[in-house]
Amino acid sequence: MLLQTEVKITYGKEGAAESGSVTWTVHADVDRPDLGELPLAAPLAFEGFNIPDATDLLPGFFSHMFPTVEGMGARLDRYLSDHRAPQHATATQRNIKFHHPTHPDPDWLVKLCFQLLIAGATENETGVENLWRSGPSAGRNEYPNFGQYCEVHVFKAWKSAIPFMWVEDESLWYAPREDLTWEVFVPVLRKMNEQRQVLLKGLLLLLLDESMSGWRPKTSARGGLPSISFEPRKPVSLGTMLRNGADPQSGGCQNLFTVL
Repeated sequence: MLLQTEVKITYGKEGAAESGSVTWTVHADVDRPDLGELPLAAPLAFEGFNIPDATDLLPGFFSHMFPTVEGMGARLDRYLSDHRAPQHATATQRNIKFHHPTHPDPDWLVKLCFQLLIAGATENETGVENLWRSGPSAGRNEYPNFGQYCEVHVFKAWKSAIPFMWVEDESLWYAPREDLTWEVFVPVLRKMNEQRQVLLKGLLLLLLDESMSGWRPKTSARGGLPSISFEPRKPVSLGTMLRNGADPQSGGCQNLFTVL
């Protein structure tokens, strides 16, 4: 265990104008900084949407947590109606429609497929086909049998089109996949971030940032330190570090000398 000690580091040539020394206090492993009284008090409450204490979280998920899918059923049908869509033939032959104007929720099938996508992440199966199988599996559990909710062809048609449903430039809908850029995915990321900002608003945000530089002794093995240990880091192992921490809210800056 490293004990607290004082380390004096000299710099420059003795007697020169730009010379002197710096004394560092190297704290023990069990030491904790005393910040005193914080200049800003932490909030006691947050503004935003409160998740209701209910078993069915789906209404809150699609209205408050996830980017809106309103009107997406009609958009999906328009995408699949083009012969360039990968699942166009299947959607046409099986008369697959995602927009149901007479239903209380015209986009209910779009939401159902999102639910199956999320549920599929909790299943220990590989591929869509195994999620739609039923009966005993090779393991201890039965196959998920997602077919009780919708046909596998419906889900595959949905899966082929859904990545493009937030794309603002519809000319990218049928572009060669190898030519697509992040422009396709940026809109959904932006909408998800906007939704998070509405979902939870913090009254106070404290952020501690830091800069680090490696300590590289040149005149001796340890450069006056009691020890130097090693910890792998990316992209370069810094080992012992000089660190500057800054809190932008309070304006405080703390110099830290860390032995790793």
